[in-house]
Amino acid sequence: MKPTNNSQIKGWLTGLLIAVFACLGSDTAAFSQDDGYRMTGLPELTQEDIEWQNTHMLRVKKVKINQRGLERINQYRQKRAQRKMTDKDVSVVPLGKEIEGVVGAPKDDSVISSDSSTTTMPAALPPYVDNSALKFFPPIRSQGSLPSCGAFSGTYYAMTYMNAMARDLDAKTGGESLQLSPKWTYNMINGGALVGSWYYQAYDIGIKHGVSTWAQFPYDSNYRQWNTNATVWRDAVYRRFDQYGYVANTHLDSGIEQVKQLLLNGYVLNFPTYISSWQYKTIGNDPATSADDAFVGKRICHWVNGTSGYHAMTVVGYNDEIWVDINGNGTVDSGEKGAFRIANSWGTSWGEAGFAWMAYDALKNPSAVSGGPATNRIYGWSPSRAHWVTARSSYTPTLIAEFTLSHAQRNQLRVTLGVSGTTGVSPSQIWYPKMIYGQGGAYAFNGTTTACDGTFVFDFSDIVPLGGDPMRYYLGVYDSVTGNSVTVKSYRILDIINADKDVVCGTVPVTGDYEQLYKFVEYNFNDGNEAPVAIAQATPVSGTAPLTVTFDASGSYDPDGNIVSYAWDFGDGTSGTGVTVQHTYTASANYEATLQVTDNGTSTNEDWLTIQVAADTNQVIFVDDINLSAKVVKKRINVQSDVLIRDVGNLPMENATVTGAWSGLVSGSVSGVTDATGKVSFTSPTATKAGTIIFQVTNVSKSAYTYDATLNKETQDSISVAPARR
Repeated sequence: MKPTNNSQIKGWLTGLLIAVFACLGSDTAAFSQDDGYRMTGLPELTQEDIEWQNTHMLRVKKVKINQRGLERINQYRQKRAQRKMTDKDVSVVPLGKEIEGVVGAPKDDSVISSDSSTTTMPAALPPYVDNSALKFFPPIRSQGSLPSCGAFSGTYYAMTYMNAMARDLDAKTGGESLQLSPKWTYNMINGGALVGSWYYQAYDIGIKHGVSTWAQFPYDSNYRQWNTNATVWRDAVYRRFDQYGYVANTHLDSGIEQVKQLLLNGYVLNFPTYISSWQYKTIGNDPATSADDAFVGKRICHWVNGTSGYHAMTVVGYNDEIWVDINGNGTVDSGEKGAFRIANSWGTSWGEAGFAWMAYDALKNPSAVSGGPATNRIYGWSPSRAHWVTARSSYTPTLIAEFTLSHAQRNQLRVTLGVSGTTGVSPSQIWYPKMIYGQGGAYAFNGTTTACDGTFVFDFSDIVPLGGDPMRYYLGVYDSVTGNSVTVKSYRILDIINADKDVVCGTVPVTGDYEQLYKFVEYNFNDGNEAPVAIAQATPVSGTAPLTVTFDASGSYDPDGNIVSYAWDFGDGTSGTGVTVQHTYTASANYEATLQVTDNGTSTNEDWLTIQVAADTNQVIFVDDINLSAKVVKKRINVQSDVLIRDVGNLPMENATVTGAWSGLVSGSVSGVTDATGKVSFTSPTATKAGTIIFQVTNVSKSAYTYDATLNKETQDSISVAPARR
């Protein structure tokens, strides 16, 4: 049948390509940098996919500044003859802690939420950032004939870069042992077929299991093979990633600004786009500046006019000085300046040695430029969001599981870890993986149709119980279909903290068919860390309000390490940190102050003491008088309550906060502050019938003073009222 529209043509061509490349599935030839293929590979998102992202992913609310960002701002300020900013001007956060996020996003991304434009950036951003120039960004490579752009851009570019930045590695020139393998992730999430996948599926694997290097599991055209080498799996665990999420509303200036803020901090991000619908111009020369001269004449995508070629790419930088004459009038118009630097996975023969420019305006719909193109225009990043992932500067597992399985169809297997007490027969707590859990299609671990052995390593660290009690550590293997049995050939756990102590399961091998198997070993895990000792002291421990107390934790110690944090809870709803801190109690009461210390092995201990604060007999206040008066206008009645507050010296008390409540014919709570005469007045809600209106003082407060209700000359008053007669 002849295709009748662009969508059918796209589907027909995609099907043809998949059919052709399926024949190459067992070919392990590596791809060259310029193999000529132009595969894409993002699956189209459904509304359910968007809702899943909205309810499960961390959305950026604020971007804080890290040391790299501050250095870049200061370099820019120095060029403008402005003073450098220091830690007195801005709070600098560690790498990986820049994002303050929330779960959830606007149902309609065209409406930005009130919090997503918030920023903690201390100054104007530099006009130009290119993170691909840093040593952390790997060389441009090609995804070749596979529709693997999601896993490729997410793993090889974003995760390689973020891991290298977190650990200060040279992924650019350091070779394949420092570059992460997209085959590790793509082959696990493609179902054993030549289909597309999303980069955040690769992030999930990185967070749960870590990622192998390109050297350990080289990327090639074999899209079905899984890695079955225990050493590679174990090494990957040490590269477990931290978290991921997205910037929303990248079609708005606020979303674009957040992407730029993350780029300033050294991040790179992934985004989806219809690359075959990119429309190009050349970068123009803005006569008002020379900052764009190096880019004049280069190609730039200035808008996207359709939905052809859904593709994952990586944004690595930005340049506010770049100009593209979007409306073609030869004038630098509002909205025409600025572009993102993009890395592609089509080798160095594409674009500028694998890179391209994309105008800020290309992300918008409609164009922000007067007279900008509109026909069939869509968001340049579609949907309008960019995803980020963070890496750990280091990670060492505590306890790992190593196991060998044999099965002919890996998509029938679901493997879990679990723990229970020593009397359990099944796990009381279960850890669910992102690998070997129903993936891979009807193939063996090596991608063939013949059963083979595979040895794998999962990380127990997330569910290892603390306390050093004997526990049962389970390997769970569920075979979901009858007819193909699974054999658990070996299972052991290794205590990484305690010199790789090896505990082997003695009840394997075991075979099961269409059933849940649990094999366990008993082990008393102790991380070897002794808890610190908390010793809290305070001077004074009693006195009258306001009472300033100096708290001292210097007597605390750690028997086998050092204390890394001292946290104080003062018992009055406030807290503090540090070896010594001061706190002032303003109200009389007995307070239980608590000190918690944490050592370098994350163990904690607490100590507490009681602070007795008495009221200063000269700083006690009470209610001296309540006077009610009614105002009747026809059938509308309002009552005014005048409250007088004095201290024990019988002086009127100014700036005391009085709260009260109306009852009887009316109801409601009120609050007000006394004037220089010690008085505050309240007006009741309107009543329209005869009866009694009551006003009661519920509390009085003033800093450094104690309210003693037993001294009140009057706590409530009432008045009888009736509407005026006609």
